[in-house]
Amino acid sequence: MEINKKTNQMKPFIFTGDSFTWGEGLELYNDTIQNWLKPIFEKKQLPYTYDTVHNFSADGSPTRYRTEFRYAQIVSDYFNTFFVTDCNGGSNLSALDYAERMTDFYGSDNFSYIIMNLTSLNRDQYLIVRESLINEFEMDIGNDGKALYNFIESWYEWCSVGNFDKEFYSDVSTFNKIFNNPDRLPTFDIDSAQRIQTLFFEIDGFITYLNAIQYNFYKTKFEYFKSNGHTIKFIGHWNSYDSERFSEIPDDITEFITSNLIPIEYNNKTYNELSEMLEYSELWIDTDLPWTDNQHPSKIFHKVIGDSVIKYIENLENRK
Repeated sequence: MEINKKTNQMKPFIFTGDSFTWGEGLELYNDTIQNWLKPIFEKKQLPYTYDTVHNFSADGSPTRYRTEFRYAQIVSDYFNTFFVTDCNGGSNLSALDYAERMTDFYGSDNFSYIIMNLTSLNRDQYLIVRESLINEFEMDIGNDGKALYNFIESWYEWCSVGNFDKEFYSDVSTFNKIFNNPDRLPTFDIDSAQRIQTLFFEIDGFITYLNAIQYNFYKTKFEYFKSNGHTIKFIGHWNSYDSERFSEIPDDITEFITSNLIPIEYNNKTYNELSEMLEYSELWIDTDLPWTDNQHPSKIFHKVIGDSVIKYIENLENRK
């Protein structure tokens, strides 16, 4: 791919998101590192995941190879500039907050694009929906969201035992057995749970309600960036569950994402969601290197994403 003269020198990028942007596991594509690690992890029968290998992978030589192979570096090198990013992991909220801190401090005119990979909705759900649940249902889910997540898991189990179309009040004994399971406390009491069920009837309706609150919140953050002259583009969800939930949200709420979504091109096809590409074993570390059980993009996938971002930005710049 030849460098377009208009994009030969660009201002730095902000890449934000989670471990996909950070490049978790890419150090494994250095043969010396992989050959040293593989027998150790096979003997220990442990997955090569960040919570296990943080002290090994977060610095030192692994950083060199991770940085070299990740798509943020591929894009920045192509455009003869550099990028900034946050640490490993994160939620959509923390990703947006990072971009906001960077643009507020360094100025709106000093970055070319903000590129954000969309991550799991569960990671910031409780923070964003807490106030709405207090106002509409007089229920406080607390600072860690455990009551909400326990309630959702228990409601799924309630449906799985044949109570899909039954009210909680209709079978108090089963409700107490499922919802008061010591492993799922704290949760909502039966009166609070029934108020939610009466309004939404099905658990999917309740989750769509929560997700709509989240995307509306993200939308306000997006509008903030837009009003301050920042350009933010998105890389689609990597989680099939989140992709499915996203498709169920009204278009007027999600249009700010769909109209700024970077299409990923691979195998003569175009994908809007990374989760649509799970069939390609070579694109995921856990199927490319099965001993790792690490469910992150492979070196090839980072190149695919990087090339797709480059093409997308080139097209944008050429239309200016």
